[in-house]
Formats: sequence, C-alpha cells, structure tokens
Amino acid sequence: MSRFTVVPSPLEQRVGQTIADRLHDVAAASAQLKEQLNSTLADPELAAKSTHLFRDLVAPSGLPFVLLCLLVVVFALRELAVRAAMRRILAAHDARTQIKSPEHPHAE
Repeated sequence: MSRFTVVPSPLEQRVGQTIADRLHDVAAASAQLKEQLNSTLADPELAAKSTHLFRDLVAPSGLPFVLLCLLVVVFALRELAVRAAMRRILAAHDARTQIKSPEHPHAE
C-alpha cells in the first residue's frame, strides 16, 4: 500500500491547463508561420520568380492564360446569377408588399 493517494485535479484546473496548452500550441504555430513567411519574403529571387510566373500567366498563348480567362468568365457568370436571383427575390418581395388586404365587410 502506498503512502500517498493520487487524487485527480479539480475540473477548473484541468480545463485551465488544457486552455493554456492550446494557447501555447497556437503561439508556437504562429511563430513558426511568421518565420516561414519571413524566410520566403527574404528570398532575393522571389521577385524574379513571381514576375516570370505573372508574365507566363498573362501571355495570350498557353494553358495558364486559358485557365485565367475561364476563371474570369466563371466569376462573371456567378456574379450575374447572384444579381438575377437578387432581382427576382426583391421583385417578389415588392409584389407582396404592394398587395393591399381586402377590407373587412363589417369594418366600422
């Protein structure tokens, strides 16, 4: 038989410890992300790489340009669909608000 008995800690203490552990994990992950971002932005060849990629993207020949054009078309069609649905909903709402209820025949 042991001299001391292990008693579980109170719920508040365990919850507090769990929250502190999670906050520590979040802080460590954000510090790591900051270091990775700084090392990426400090890359001297980043500007040359991004300029080359952008030049390839907007060149009117090739698959990247076609995909960019399709992306623009899809966004434009989505915007038109949203606007059409919005107009339809607003028109239905206005039509319902302009309908006058018939007067009650026994109104005094």
